[in-house]
Amino acid sequence: MRPNPSTLVERFLQNHVPEKGLGQHFLSHSSDVSAVLEPIHDEDGHLLEIGGGPGGLTAMALARGYGVTVIEKDPRAVRHLESEFNDDIEGGLLCVIEGDALRYVPPKNINWIVGNINYGITSPLLARIDEMYAHSKEYRPCASILIQREVADRLSPSAAGRSRSSLGMVLGLTWDIELGRVITAERFKPRPAVDGRILVLRPSPPKGEVNNLRLSRRLIRAGFAHRRRKLSNVFERTPNKIERIDGWNKKQWNRVMRVMLDSSARVTLEKRAEELEVIDWIELAERFNRARTALESRPN
Repeated sequence: MRPNPSTLVERFLQNHVPEKGLGQHFLSHSSDVSAVLEPIHDEDGHLLEIGGGPGGLTAMALARGYGVTVIEKDPRAVRHLESEFNDDIEGGLLCVIEGDALRYVPPKNINWIVGNINYGITSPLLARIDEMYAHSKEYRPCASILIQREVADRLSPSAAGRSRSSLGMVLGLTWDIELGRVITAERFKPRPAVDGRILVLRPSPPKGEVNNLRLSRRLIRAGFAHRRRKLSNVFERTPNKIERIDGWNKKQWNRVMRVMLDSSARVTLEKRAEELEVIDWIELAERFNRARTALESRPN
C-alpha cells in the first residue's frame, strides 16, 4: 500500500530542507492533493507531473489507476521518489526523470499535465505548454495545476481591465480556462507567502485560422507590453519576431499599418490592450492578414 501525502511529506522533510529557489511548498492534506486530480474524469490514461516533490500527488494518481511520468529538478526529490515508489517504477507504472520542466519534451501518450507548481516558473511553464500544444495536430493534453492565486485570477476569462494579463489572452486563443479550488497558504508545508489556486486548461476548438492565431499572439504581447498606450501608437513599431509568421516582415508591417489606420479598423486600434476580448484580437489579426493579402495582390 502506498503512503498517504502527509506521510510522504514528513519523510521528505525529516531528511531534507526545502529549496526556496525551487519553490518547494508541499501539500500534505489528501483533500488538497485530490483537488488537483478532481477535473480528470478519464478512467485511465497517462499523466505528466511537473515537480513530484515528496510524492503525494504521484501516490494518489497511481492509486486511481493512471500511469505517471514525473519530471523533477531536485535530485534529492528524485532519489526520494525512486525509494518510495520502487515497486511502481519496476512495474512500469511510474517513470521519474531528473530534469527541467521548461526544457523537457514529454512523451506523446500524455493525457493530462498536473502538478503543484513552483510559483516562480508559472508563466514560462504555461507559455511552454501553449507553445508545444496549441497547434498540435497529433494530440493536445489538458492541464490541472496548482499555481499562485493572484496569477490564476488574472488568467481567468472573467478578468477585466488592468487585472487582465497578456498570458491569459494568449491562452484564451486556443484553450478553455477554468479556475478550481483555492488552497490557502497554511495548507502547505512550509507555508508560502500567498494562497494557491488550481488552474485547469482544456483544448478548445479552433477560434480561427492558424496564421491568424499566431499573429494574434504577437499583437497581444506587443499591446500588453505597453498597456497604457493605444494600440495605434504601440503598433507604430513592428511587433517582435513578426518575421516568424508566414508572409510578414518589417516592411510589410509598415505598409499594412498605414492601410489599417485609414480603415474602419482604426476604431479598434484607438483602444488599449486591456479593453479587447480574445475574439477582438483574433478579428484584428484577420484584418491585418486580409490587408496584407490585398496589398500583395496589387500590381506593382
